[in-house]
Amino acid sequence: MWLIRDDRMSSIFSFPTLPYRPARGVSTHLGLALALLALLGMAAWSWGRLVEIQVDFGREVYLAWQIASGKWLYADLVYYQGPLSPYFNALLFDLFGVSLRTLMVGNLVVAGLITVVLYLLFRGWADAFAETIASLVFPLLFACGSYGPPKIFQYICPYSHSATHGLLLGLVSILLAGRVNRAPTRRNAFLCGLAIGLAFLTKPELFGAAGVAVLVGLGLTAWQHHLTPWRAIGLVAAWLGGAVLVGLAAFIALGLKMPSRTALLGVLGSWPYIRNQAGTLFYQRVMGTDRIGPNLIAMLRVLAWYGALLMPLALYVPARKTRAVLLGLGAGSLAAAVACTWPSPPNPFEVLLPLPVFLLALAIGFGWWLIRSRDAAQAQAVTRKLMLTVFAGLLLGRIALRTSVLYYGFVLAVPGTLILIVALLNWLPAWFGAPGHRLVYTGAVLIVLTLCVVASFPLFHPSRYPVGSGSDAFLGDRRCQLVVPLLEEIRHRVRPGETLCVLPEGIMINYLTRIESSVPFDCFLPAVLQMFDERKIVATFRAHPPDYVLLFHRVTPEYGVALFGRDYGRELSSWVMERYCPVAVYGHDPMSEDGDGLILMAPRSAQEGGSTQSMDKEAG
Repeated sequence: MWLIRDDRMSSIFSFPTLPYRPARGVSTHLGLALALLALLGMAAWSWGRLVEIQVDFGREVYLAWQIASGKWLYADLVYYQGPLSPYFNALLFDLFGVSLRTLMVGNLVVAGLITVVLYLLFRGWADAFAETIASLVFPLLFACGSYGPPKIFQYICPYSHSATHGLLLGLVSILLAGRVNRAPTRRNAFLCGLAIGLAFLTKPELFGAAGVAVLVGLGLTAWQHHLTPWRAIGLVAAWLGGAVLVGLAAFIALGLKMPSRTALLGVLGSWPYIRNQAGTLFYQRVMGTDRIGPNLIAMLRVLAWYGALLMPLALYVPARKTRAVLLGLGAGSLAAAVACTWPSPPNPFEVLLPLPVFLLALAIGFGWWLIRSRDAAQAQAVTRKLMLTVFAGLLLGRIALRTSVLYYGFVLAVPGTLILIVALLNWLPAWFGAPGHRLVYTGAVLIVLTLCVVASFPLFHPSRYPVGSGSDAFLGDRRCQLVVPLLEEIRHRVRPGETLCVLPEGIMINYLTRIESSVPFDCFLPAVLQMFDERKIVATFRAHPPDYVLLFHRVTPEYGVALFGRDYGRELSSWVMERYCPVAVYGHDPMSEDGDGLILMAPRSAQEGGSTQSMDKEAG
């Protein structure tokens, strides 16, 4: 290890003795204040433009409205995630009124809490400058940025509140586990268990990552504090007791309104469906296992660009031999990166591809330091770093070969990205003995951050068509040119008490018109038809036929099939076509690949003896 002095290597894993200090008179909370201001600024800039009219977000709003109206999740409404988020959103509706604005403001508060918890977790990891830059990354890059249709991968109108709430609870559990590490009392362990229990009621990947990280922390805490076996068992028992108490309370609350088996499945959330989902093409594409070879090559290409950053660092390394080696490695990496990328420019959204490798190496480094170190105070601090690193690394399991800020990375890549920022701006220069010279790294981070934020600008420009009114008003994309007159037609035609079902997806229409669906399912995409058996879904339609059906154009290449009624859902589509006929048509045929349109349909029996009124309005 002649390349790096051992004392400098140790400084990477120590806390908080890196060579930077905040300037006198500057508040130590300046980074947090700037991050919260950035969050408010991004939210104000994008407010009302992040609502997705068709995909996923409508389910979140519809379920909260229905629960607030007296229906019960799992008994009256089919849902395959944990119960925490829908009931929390329904509580917001009960307290502040049913509206999109209520939910969006609540989500902004959640994003603010995530910002605060991230700041607290990373406080002391580096100097004030690096911590401030890291604090700004979440609000600028993740919270309100949306980098491609559909507009559901952000925190104001997310595809799943279980994801955003689960991230917050996972981070809180890591924060509380750090408190246990400092003061290993049963009370602290119980509070950490409560946070883990609440995370269990969201999404499996968030609970699993947090649970493993906390268990690592508890084990190291018992070792570092030399706890007796009985005291260590008591600590783990208190933690498990808090987690089990939350699950038991949820089971009892649901069990009061539905059969015990239904309540248990509700508490388990997505866990019973993991095996079915993991084998689908959709999840293989998300993880990157559909194209393992090309994805690994892309990861190595980006690693080469990172290696090129050693060149400017080498100019400030005092040791001549180390400088020569770093220059050689950097030059070689730069040549490899250019050769692999040319003639295309580097893609800023690929910058996180090697993040799983980096976090794995960092976790090994933390473990190595803990084994060698005899400094109890520093060992506790490094344990807290290790817990967050393990949490960040396990979160990336779902997107391991396609790690990015895009899509599910808006939640899963957050902690790992901030760790990478701290490493580039503070640890790496300190490691190689050039602590005062990080201009190149700061510039690289800011350039990538700026490019990603600017990349989200074009997505907001199409969102210029007003939809809804009052506290439900928002600006939609070009599909809303057809949706707005459709909403007026539905309000004019559908009488109170009648029902509407949107196929294959688009339950936001039900919420905006305040018309319930006759069936408990919120969409009819390939994954849903597979999980719940299309034949059983058709049987539900037969038992509870809707008064109106709306066909809303939706292509689904992410599932390996394109069109409802042609490539999937043929049995359900045939049942609808046999019993319903069009009463209003907007745009092109929604059953064709280029048919950006909608068809409102009513039962054929209701149209017998009269002429069908058609409103054909071709999209411009």
